[in-house]
Amino acid sequence: MPVEIVREDEDLPSDYPAEPADLSPAAQAIDATAVWARIEQWIIRRWPAREVQWITEGEGYFVPRLQPAELTKAEQWNGKDWIEVQPDPAPMGLYLNHGTHRLTYQVGEAEPPAPVMRAYIRLAEYWAEVQPEGGATSVSDGDYSFTRSANAVARALQYSGAADLLRRYRS
Repeated sequence: MPVEIVREDEDLPSDYPAEPADLSPAAQAIDATAVWARIEQWIIRRWPAREVQWITEGEGYFVPRLQPAELTKAEQWNGKDWIEVQPDPAPMGLYLNHGTHRLTYQVGEAEPPAPVMRAYIRLAEYWAEVQPEGGATSVSDGDYSFTRSANAVARALQYSGAADLLRRYRS
């Protein structure tokens, strides 16, 4: 039986990985933090590594949502203070005794693999093309016209093809 996750706190990195070198000037103008934040929202991996803390309730199995994850500190609330504990290992995670636990992990890796960098390029280039600030866009030259929904920005990972490249990093 899994424990209930009451809270998850993830530190933001001081610096994300460097932008890929082969971005167009318009894509280079896109805020890199926004691109990385959108990618990280979609997947369970992190670059670079950072600290993540989970507070749990109950008894049972805990498997960190983010990977790779290395436990650095486990504490249990005794009614007054947090006391350090050594939880039992379990497949892919921990088995926690009844109570409230604060689990601190180091999550992530130093550098993203090539498919993630390619997804970054696709997403940044797509955003540069559709201009995220805009709503619905209609273009007509007399013989040809199209309308792009405001949802085009919300679905940028899918429409750009970045989601396909990130699929193996989702779970």
